[in-house]
Amino acid sequence: MNILPAPPTSPPDAPHPAAEFATALDTILASTLLMIAAQFRLLGAFTLPIWTRFSRARVRLARLLAKLAAGTWRPSPPRAADPNRKHGAPAPYSPRGRLRLIRKAGYHAAAFGSQLSFLLQNPNTQTLLATAPPEALAAMARTLRPLCHLLGVEVPPALRPAPRPPQEPEGGPSPTKPSKPKPAKPTPEPHRHPIDPQRRPRFILYPDPPRKTRPA
Repeated sequence: MNILPAPPTSPPDAPHPAAEFATALDTILASTLLMIAAQFRLLGAFTLPIWTRFSRARVRLARLLAKLAAGTWRPSPPRAADPNRKHGAPAPYSPRGRLRLIRKAGYHAAAFGSQLSFLLQNPNTQTLLATAPPEALAAMARTLRPLCHLLGVEVPPALRPAPRPPQEPEGGPSPTKPSKPKPAKPTPEPHRHPIDPQRRPRFILYPDPPRKTRPA
């Protein structure tokens, strides 16, 4: 009698997929920050904004994944708009664009892009993205997508934005007007000369000279 093998099960003390993903992702982002600081001569004015984006993303993702691993994540309630709120200084220039960091730092940044791509294709990461709450997945996608674009990493389908539905005008769809048939153009009549209406007039530049008759 053939006995099918039991499906592989994870040990009871196995780490949560969110904790495992957080550890590997933090290692990649911390190494990327060190690379940005070391390549400031190549990056120039690009150093500060790219450092700010990666460091903020590292903190946000660490907090989100820690809550997911502990099971304490809850969606934040929507904030009410405060008309008396004073806005601070504008945020620094936020670099975007595909392969932007690789174009500046070259192979120094391409190595971390390959590591991030390998991490996102890990089966445990795919399981985490498939089982995460929709609100947490949306927050993770908003933070990870710019980093993927800067490092030239293909965004997984679970982190891609949903397609926007086509917007209709406020008054509803405008009624389509029936197309009117275009009037046929009248065919022009052939030009006829008043003297010779059957054919074009013949222009004679030089009249025929008189011929000389020879004596017989």
